[in-house]
Amino acid sequence: MLKWKALCLKITFFFFLTILLCLFSAKFLS
Repeated sequence: MLKWKALCLKITFFFFLTILLCLFSAKFLS
């Protein structure tokens, strides 16, 4: 159960990081 929680946290973190990266890229490239 704890392993699933950690996995969910990891996925959420990477998803958030990807969105941030996209936002920064759009900001600097536009």
